[in-house]
Amino acid sequence: MLQVKVVGCVKNAGDYSLPGGATVKDAVQAAGGFGGQGNQPTGIVNIRRKTADGVVGIELNYKSVPTDIETALHDRDTVVVQHDIIPGHSSGLENSQG
Repeated sequence: MLQVKVVGCVKNAGDYSLPGGATVKDAVQAAGGFGGQGNQPTGIVNIRRKTADGVVGIELNYKSVPTDIETALHDRDTVVVQHDIIPGHSSGLENSQG
């Protein structure tokens, strides 16, 4: 089993247990699919992968390269689904402090 985190433009962001060999598509499906909170996916997905040298970022674009969605995941990967804000919807960041 793989332990992965799925965040960003998915309906149910969180931590998921997936079978070995799971892909980005499997992770997004486990998180309820694309969308949620007035956002739509851009087609860009980042995988953050912990290695002995630190964290490596892998950028995928499943709209330009449809097979990118079938990229295999590793244990403890974080899948970040990038989003655009739909006009008239809140990004949820307006009241954040930074």
